[in-house]
Amino acid sequence: MNSKLALIALSFLAFSCSSNVDKSKETDLNQEVATQKDTVQVNPSTYDLLQGKWQHTEDKTNFLVFDKFIRKEMSAGMTEWDEETYAISDHCLNEADKESVAEPEKDLYISCAESDLCWYIARLDADNLELTYMGRGNTLKYIRVK
Repeated sequence: MNSKLALIALSFLAFSCSSNVDKSKETDLNQEVATQKDTVQVNPSTYDLLQGKWQHTEDKTNFLVFDKFIRKEMSAGMTEWDEETYAISDHCLNEADKESVAEPEKDLYISCAESDLCWYIARLDADNLELTYMGRGNTLKYIRVK
């Protein structure tokens, strides 16, 4: 099992995406998502707790939905959900944050290749989600909604 985890960790380290979104790199992330889903390499509690619909605590028009390995977002003025795949890992997997000196923490980073974004999970429980956007360092607070 440890060799599988090491292999997945090495594959995450080898994975990179460009800020000019490239379909082959998006495909690579999709393959990582499939690997995570098939081998359940992420901490089940992190993955399981993320699932569902979340509403921003200050901007009541902003919603996040985590549906398996798809992240959806909707805010005022948007006519449809912004949707893309994401991966849970020990560090940011996106190109913009690859030089980050943040300490790796097991299953506490959410990376999206298409948008080249990464968030650190500062808090996650059954009712609360706090994400620190790695690009600016601001914290986004959400509550679970039905």
